[in-house]
Amino acid sequence: MDMEELNELKKNFDTTETILEALSSKVRRDIILELAKVYPKGLRICEIKQKKCITRPTMSFHMKLLCKAELIKFYKDGTKNYYYLAIHPERLTEIENLFSKLHSFMGDAYASSN
Repeated sequence: MDMEELNELKKNFDTTETILEALSSKVRRDIILELAKVYPKGLRICEIKQKKCITRPTMSFHMKLLCKAELIKFYKDGTKNYYYLAIHPERLTEIENLFSKLHSFMGDAYASSN
C-alpha cells in the first residue's frame, strides 16, 4: 500500500470514527435492534430502558452517541422524545468504502505472501 492509499485509508477511518464507536457497544447495538423491531415507529427512552438494566443518564449517553453517528434520530410529541432508526445511507457507504479498502489491501497482502 503506497502513501496515497494509506492517507486515503486514514481518511476513511476518520470519517467512520463516530459510527464505529457507536457500533462498538453491545448496548448500542441492542438499542438499534430494538428500534428496528418497531421501525418506522419510535420508542421513548423509558420503553427501551425497560428492556435493559441501565440508568436513564447512561441510556441518554448511548442515545446521544447513536444520534451523533447518524444511526438514529428523535422527534418530539409534546414533552416526550421518540427515538427511531434512521441510518443515513451516506454513513453506510462510508463504512462500505472503509471495509472495501481494507479487504483490497488484505487480499493483496495475502496474495503476495503466498
